[in-house]
Amino acid sequence: MVDLALPERLLVGTVDGVRVELARAVLTDRGLRLEWDGVEDATTRALDARFERERATWAAALRVGGTAAAGAPPPMPGDRLRRVTAVVVDADGTELTWTAGRAAGDGTAWRSQWRYPRPTGTRVLVRFTVDGEPTATCTLELPRPPAA
Repeated sequence: MVDLALPERLLVGTVDGVRVELARAVLTDRGLRLEWDGVEDATTRALDARFERERATWAAALRVGGTAAAGAPPPMPGDRLRRVTAVVVDADGTELTWTAGRAAGDGTAWRSQWRYPRPTGTRVLVRFTVDGEPTATCTLELPRPPAA
């Protein structure tokens, strides 16, 4: 597993006032993992506080009336990070299709992780979008494979 060098504090987009930055890129034997985070600030704190109030109200309704009365739980505020996507293109010009991903969750409220097949070559181009609109681009250098 190799942590790749990142452009410093690359803003990949803004979602509902939340600034989203590329946090980590990891190359493994199986593939490439990209992680981006919502930057903690007054906006994320307000969204977190609203979510906690909504979740407490939902939990109380669940205890009193069951799932029929409570309905679905409120969405986590970090779910909005799903609107940020990345297109990864390897050195051969092949667009890598993401194989897995997740956003938000208890303990990772403002983190999103996306996995791609292992790229070929010594660099990849990453193009970020929010709601399908281009927002940022970066090139990540990959370690050279060991000499045969």
